[in-house]
Amino acid sequence: MEKQDGTLWIDMNPAWLDYLRENYDILSAFAYWGLSGFLQTRNPNVPAIPTKLVKRVERNSLSAQHKFWNTAIKRGMEVRCPYTGNLLEERMYDLDHFIPWSFVSHDLLWNLMPADPSINSSKSNKLPDLNLYLPKLAIAHQAALRINLNGGKQEKLLEDYLSLGHTPQEIVSMDKEHLFDCFFQTFTPMHQIALNMGFETWKY
Repeated sequence: MEKQDGTLWIDMNPAWLDYLRENYDILSAFAYWGLSGFLQTRNPNVPAIPTKLVKRVERNSLSAQHKFWNTAIKRGMEVRCPYTGNLLEERMYDLDHFIPWSFVSHDLLWNLMPADPSINSSKSNKLPDLNLYLPKLAIAHQAALRINLNGGKQEKLLEDYLSLGHTPQEIVSMDKEHLFDCFFQTFTPMHQIALNMGFETWKY
Protein backbone atom coordinates (compact mmCIF):
# COMPACT_ATOMS: atom_id res chain seq x y z
CA MET A 1 0.00 0.00 0.00
CA GLU A 2 1.10 3.60 -0.58
CA LYS A 3 0.87 6.35 2.01
CA GLN A 4 -0.20 9.90 1.17
CA ASP A 5 3.43 11.06 1.21
CA GLY A 6 4.30 8.50 -1.49
CA THR A 7 6.26 6.05 0.69
CA LEU A 8 5.36 2.38 0.77
CA TRP A 9 3.79 0.77 3.80
CA ILE A 10 3.42 -2.96 4.20
CA ASP A 11 0.60 -4.32 6.29
CA MET A 12 2.18 -7.36 7.95
CA ASN A 13 1.10 -9.64 10.70
CA PRO A 14 3.12 -8.75 13.84
CA ALA A 15 3.94 -12.43 14.29
CA TRP A 16 5.70 -12.42 10.91
CA LEU A 17 7.66 -9.31 11.85
CA ASP A 18 8.90 -11.02 15.00
CA TYR A 19 9.87 -14.08 12.96
CA LEU A 20 11.83 -11.99 10.44
CA ARG A 21 13.68 -10.11 13.17
CA GLU A 22 14.61 -13.30 15.02
CA ASN A 23 15.71 -15.20 11.91
CA TYR A 24 17.19 -12.42 9.80
CA ASP A 25 20.67 -13.97 9.60
CA ILE A 26 19.34 -17.34 8.46
CA LEU A 27 16.98 -15.83 5.88
CA SER A 28 19.68 -13.48 4.59
CA ALA A 29 22.17 -16.34 4.18
CA PHE A 30 19.54 -18.42 2.37
CA ALA A 31 18.83 -15.52 -0.02
CA TYR A 32 22.54 -15.07 -0.75
CA TRP A 33 22.93 -18.83 -1.28
CA GLY A 34 20.11 -18.84 -3.83
CA LEU A 35 21.44 -15.74 -5.60
CA SER A 36 25.01 -17.06 -5.75
CA GLY A 37 23.81 -20.38 -7.18
CA PHE A 38 21.78 -18.56 -9.82
CA LEU A 39 24.72 -16.35 -10.82
CA GLN A 40 27.30 -19.17 -10.77
CA THR A 41 25.14 -21.34 -13.04
CA ARG A 42 24.86 -18.55 -15.59
CA ASN A 43 28.50 -17.45 -15.30
CA PRO A 44 30.49 -20.72 -15.11
CA ASN A 45 33.78 -19.08 -16.13
CA VAL A 46 33.78 -16.59 -13.25
CA PRO A 47 35.33 -18.31 -10.21
CA ALA A 48 34.01 -18.14 -6.64
CA ILE A 49 30.96 -15.93 -7.16
CA PRO A 50 29.65 -16.63 -3.61
CA THR A 51 32.80 -15.13 -2.08
CA LYS A 52 32.48 -12.11 -4.35
CA LEU A 53 28.99 -11.37 -3.00
CA VAL A 54 30.20 -11.46 0.59
CA LYS A 55 33.95 -11.04 1.02
CA ARG A 56 35.68 -12.65 3.98
CA VAL A 57 36.90 -10.12 6.51
CA GLU A 58 40.13 -12.05 7.11
CA ARG A 59 42.34 -13.77 4.56
CA ASN A 60 43.56 -17.31 5.04
CA SER A 61 47.07 -18.02 6.26
CA LEU A 62 49.52 -19.01 3.52
CA SER A 63 51.85 -20.90 5.86
CA ALA A 64 51.48 -24.21 4.01
CA GLN A 65 52.17 -22.53 0.67
CA HIS A 66 55.23 -20.78 2.14
CA LYS A 67 56.44 -24.16 3.40
CA PHE A 68 56.16 -25.56 -0.14
CA TRP A 69 58.46 -22.86 -1.54
CA ASN A 70 60.78 -22.83 1.49
CA THR A 71 61.30 -26.57 1.01
CA ALA A 72 62.30 -26.01 -2.61
CA ILE A 73 64.76 -23.27 -1.65
CA LYS A 74 66.25 -25.34 1.20
CA ARG A 75 66.91 -28.20 -1.21
CA GLY A 76 68.86 -26.08 -3.65
CA MET A 77 66.32 -24.58 -6.05
CA GLU A 78 67.09 -21.05 -7.22
CA VAL A 79 63.75 -19.28 -6.89
CA ARG A 80 63.61 -15.96 -8.66
CA CYS A 81 60.94 -13.29 -8.65
CA PRO A 82 59.17 -13.71 -12.01
CA TYR A 83 58.87 -9.93 -12.33
CA THR A 84 62.26 -8.55 -11.23
CA GLY A 85 64.37 -11.65 -11.81
CA ASN A 86 65.98 -11.22 -8.38
CA LEU A 87 67.07 -14.32 -6.49
CA LEU A 88 64.87 -14.89 -3.43
CA GLU A 89 65.96 -16.30 -0.09
CA GLU A 90 64.02 -18.54 2.24
CA ARG A 91 61.36 -16.57 4.16
CA MET A 92 62.54 -13.33 2.54
CA TYR A 93 59.75 -13.02 -0.03
CA ASP A 94 56.03 -12.40 -0.41
CA LEU A 95 53.65 -14.85 -2.01
CA ASP A 96 51.97 -13.10 -4.91
CA HIS A 97 48.56 -14.11 -6.28
CA PHE A 98 49.44 -14.15 -9.99
CA ILE A 99 45.79 -13.61 -10.95
CA PRO A 100 44.62 -11.23 -8.20
CA TRP A 101 42.91 -12.70 -5.15
CA SER A 102 40.17 -10.09 -5.57
CA PHE A 103 39.20 -11.97 -8.75
CA VAL A 104 39.89 -15.64 -7.97
CA SER A 105 39.04 -15.51 -4.23
CA HIS A 106 41.21 -18.56 -3.53
CA ASP A 107 44.74 -19.45 -2.42
CA LEU A 108 45.35 -22.45 -4.68
CA LEU A 109 49.06 -23.17 -4.92
CA TRP A 110 49.38 -22.94 -8.70
CA ASN A 111 48.31 -19.27 -8.65
CA LEU A 112 50.88 -18.31 -6.01
CA MET A 113 54.47 -17.34 -6.72
CA PRO A 114 57.29 -15.97 -4.54
CA ALA A 115 58.00 -12.36 -5.42
CA ASP A 116 60.01 -9.39 -4.20
CA PRO A 117 58.16 -7.80 -1.27
CA SER A 118 58.07 -4.48 -3.15
CA ILE A 119 56.08 -6.05 -6.00
CA ASN A 120 52.85 -6.59 -4.09
CA SER A 121 52.38 -2.87 -3.55
CA SER A 122 53.06 -1.91 -7.17
CA LYS A 123 51.21 -4.83 -8.78
CA SER A 124 48.30 -4.66 -6.32
CA ASN A 125 45.24 -6.25 -7.95
CA LYS A 126 46.39 -5.78 -11.54
CA LEU A 127 46.83 -8.54 -14.12
CA PRO A 128 50.38 -9.46 -15.16
CA ASP A 129 51.28 -9.88 -18.82
CA LEU A 130 50.71 -13.61 -19.47
CA ASN A 131 53.17 -13.97 -22.35
CA LEU A 132 55.92 -12.33 -20.35
CA TYR A 133 55.46 -13.84 -16.90
CA LEU A 134 53.37 -17.03 -17.08
CA PRO A 135 56.11 -19.24 -18.62
CA LYS A 136 58.40 -18.25 -15.72
CA LEU A 137 55.69 -19.17 -13.22
CA ALA A 138 55.06 -22.52 -14.91
CA ILE A 139 58.75 -23.50 -14.97
CA ALA A 140 59.22 -22.50 -11.32
CA HIS A 141 56.18 -24.49 -10.24
CA GLN A 142 57.31 -27.59 -12.09
CA ALA A 143 60.75 -27.46 -10.46
CA ALA A 144 59.37 -26.79 -6.95
CA LEU A 145 56.73 -29.47 -7.39
CA ARG A 146 59.37 -32.04 -8.38
CA ILE A 147 61.34 -31.30 -5.21
CA ASN A 148 58.30 -31.50 -2.94
CA LEU A 149 57.09 -34.73 -4.55
CA ASN A 150 60.48 -36.32 -4.01
CA GLY A 151 60.25 -35.32 -0.35
CA GLY A 152 56.92 -37.10 -0.01
CA LYS A 153 55.33 -34.32 2.03
CA GLN A 154 52.30 -31.99 1.83
CA GLU A 155 50.26 -34.42 -0.25
CA LYS A 156 47.04 -32.57 0.59
CA LEU A 157 48.43 -29.22 -0.60
CA LEU A 158 49.73 -30.72 -3.83
CA GLU A 159 46.17 -31.74 -4.70
CA ASP A 160 45.66 -28.07 -5.68
CA TYR A 161 47.33 -28.93 -8.99
CA LEU A 162 44.51 -31.31 -9.89
CA SER A 163 42.38 -28.30 -10.80
CA LEU A 164 44.81 -27.69 -13.68
CA GLY A 165 43.49 -30.93 -15.15
CA HIS A 166 46.59 -33.01 -14.39
CA THR A 167 48.10 -34.84 -11.44
CA PRO A 168 51.24 -33.37 -9.84
CA GLN A 169 53.21 -36.32 -11.22
CA GLU A 170 51.99 -35.59 -14.75
CA ILE A 171 52.94 -31.92 -14.46
CA VAL A 172 56.46 -32.83 -13.30
CA SER A 173 56.98 -35.13 -16.29
CA MET A 174 55.80 -32.64 -18.94
CA ASP A 175 58.10 -31.09 -21.52
CA LYS A 176 58.01 -27.31 -21.83
CA GLU A 177 55.47 -27.27 -24.66
CA HIS A 178 52.91 -29.29 -22.72
CA LEU A 179 53.72 -27.51 -19.46
CA PHE A 180 53.07 -24.08 -20.97
CA ASP A 181 49.93 -25.35 -22.66
CA CYS A 182 48.65 -26.67 -19.33
CA PHE A 183 49.13 -23.31 -17.60
CA PHE A 184 47.93 -21.13 -20.47
CA GLN A 185 44.73 -23.19 -20.82
CA THR A 186 43.91 -22.42 -17.21
CA PHE A 187 45.13 -18.83 -16.92
CA THR A 188 44.08 -17.38 -20.28
CA PRO A 189 40.29 -17.60 -19.74
CA MET A 190 40.57 -16.18 -16.21
CA HIS A 191 42.81 -13.38 -17.45
CA GLN A 192 40.37 -12.45 -20.23
CA ILE A 193 37.31 -12.51 -17.97
CA ALA A 194 39.10 -10.34 -15.42
CA LEU A 195 39.99 -7.88 -18.19
CA ASN A 196 36.35 -7.80 -19.26
CA MET A 197 35.40 -7.02 -15.66
CA GLY A 198 37.67 -3.98 -15.58
CA PHE A 199 40.91 -5.31 -14.06
CA GLU A 200 43.94 -3.47 -15.39
CA THR A 201 47.04 -5.05 -16.91
CA TRP A 202 50.47 -4.61 -15.35
CA LYS A 203 54.09 -5.01 -16.39
CA TYR A 204 57.14 -4.44 -14.20
